[in-house]
Amino acid sequence: MRQIKAIITGKVQGVYFRQSTKQVAQQYNIVGHAINLADTSVEVIAIGHEPDIALLIELLHIGPKSAVVSSVTITDYLGPMLQDFTTG
Repeated sequence: MRQIKAIITGKVQGVYFRQSTKQVAQQYNIVGHAINLADTSVEVIAIGHEPDIALLIELLHIGPKSAVVSSVTITDYLGPMLQDFTTG
């Protein structure tokens, strides 16, 4: 299992980014969350099998059609285990 925290910057709020991330996560049995941050970035916590997390990271660099991703910063997530994938 791999646990990551991703901070995505650019035009990533109000463009279906969180919901599209949730759809991919659910498809690949990844738990975690995608939330908007006050600085207009999006935080994604993702916990899942390495190949699935690698695919999610690739997709975070692209985002949905109307998003413009400037950067994706990935760090290890050391917080509590999560049970589902939520958006907030």
